[in-house]
Amino acid sequence: MPSIGKRDLIQKFPFHLFHLAKPRRSHEFPALKAKPEDLLLEVKDGKLYITNVGVPHNLPTADYGDPKLYITVIVNTHQGQETIRRLLSAQAKTALEYGKPYEIELPQEIKNLKVLIHRRLSHSEEREPILGREFN
Repeated sequence: MPSIGKRDLIQKFPFHLFHLAKPRRSHEFPALKAKPEDLLLEVKDGKLYITNVGVPHNLPTADYGDPKLYITVIVNTHQGQETIRRLLSAQAKTALEYGKPYEIELPQEIKNLKVLIHRRLSHSEEREPILGREFN
């Protein structure tokens, strides 16, 4: 929390003489939206790992409403195409924890895959994209 300077806690004379000014901190919480660089995607050992590296709290998070995070993985294998879908929600306690990888098991013999991540905020009916990435 950033400092916003010192201030007397009691302003009335003569009481302010007995109480020194105290440092104050901002309690504002800016409304931040996850950006592509906030999510780290890695494919290794037959799994996709998604890690929240840029938003210092769960993603999505909310005290009110039920925002959602939609993960779609389109996998091309030698047998054809397979789509894996995950729905993450703070209310369902499935949100991405800060710094902790979320793993998705992938099919064998992948030729390539595409990862799409969207969010839907509590006050909106529309999904908005956060990230789209292809792995070859």
